[in-house]
Amino acid sequence: MNKKEIITPILAIGLGLAFAIVSFAVFISKGKSKKWVARKMKIGGLLLTLTFTACDQLVRTCYDMPAPPNTITIYPNTQNGIELMLDTGNVITGIINEWQGENFSFNIENTNNQIVQSDLLIPIDGKFDNYTEEFKIEIDTNLITGTYLLKLYDVDIAIQANTIPKQEINLLIKNN
Repeated sequence: MNKKEIITPILAIGLGLAFAIVSFAVFISKGKSKKWVARKMKIGGLLLTLTFTACDQLVRTCYDMPAPPNTITIYPNTQNGIELMLDTGNVITGIINEWQGENFSFNIENTNNQIVQSDLLIPIDGKFDNYTEEFKIEIDTNLITGTYLLKLYDVDIAIQANTIPKQEINLLIKNN
């Protein structure tokens, strides 16, 4: 043990007791004594400083953390999901931020949890190689109208079953 590990707890206990005594004096004076309030503030500040400097680990905030990899956003995605009319178009577009990996895939499940389509996401520029990457999904035009679940993965199609999807979106197929 070094000096810091011995002295710091003793100082913290001493300052804690002093803070309790001064707090009691402030309570007795009903907060009207400027002298006791000022002492309470000084001792409280010392306690905060001591406990902060006693920490050997750095304090991390959300701003220190990098964005999570493979954040996938679909356009247009409403609050209810994606509504698609296959007679006017079968392409869904989106973007991947902070991409990591080479294969990104999707599958579409019906209400019975049966996969009706499974394929790779198609990078618009031909390859996943930029910080942010736009992609498209081509939906099978033979799907019947109804409600489906679109699941997006950051893995190849072959290992989707062993992976948690990065995102799940309701997909409503309409005619007209």
